Amino acid sequence: MKITLLISLTLFCGYSAFAQVTDDFEAGRKQWKNANSQCEPVISIKQARSGKQSYEAGTTAKCGIFKTISPAVENATISIWFYDQAEATGITAVSINNTETKEVYMIGVRTATSTTNYSVRYGKDFKPTSVPRKTGWHEFKFVFTITGCEFFIDMQSVNKIQSGNKVDKVFLGSVWADINTAPFYYDDLKIQMPQ
Repeated sequence: MKITLLISLTLFCGYSAFAQVTDDFEAGRKQWKNANSQCEPVISIKQARSGKQSYEAGTTAKCGIFKTISPAVENATISIWFYDQAEATGITAVSINNTETKEVYMIGVRTATSTTNYSVRYGKDFKPTSVPRKTGWHEFKFVFTITGCEFFIDMQSVNKIQSGNKVDKVFLGSVWADINTAPFYYDDLKIQMPQ
């Protein structure tokens, strides 16, 4: 089991600001909540980037998990590793939220937008990136600064927007009715704060 908290326990106990939080799902979804009571999220041993487990975004519609960050954090860098099965169709995304301002930042797969490339979203619409889908593990990263957010896929910048810089929720999976033709997997969440 590897859940690492450095500097302090801000995220869970409300002390002073933390430097880094990681979660590799070796403790199951203990720190995550089910986003839809009609779907039971799966912690899987079928794929894992580190350790033996990951979160499986399967073939059930509207299935996902979320972690609340309390208090909200500013200027954070948030990354997660995503296992793609490039032949699969459907929709799945990592979503970073500011629930107060209703801002939502997403990176993922939406084959209604592009079957061949990853997609991003800020606001109402998904748009395709220039990064092609490939079977295997990929790093999705959001870098927040005082001026907004920059989105990265495998260290390549794919979107940069002016927005708020505070976030308080991480969501993995789907809130949509689309059915995935094969499962996708998430592992190794990392939330870093400037020190």
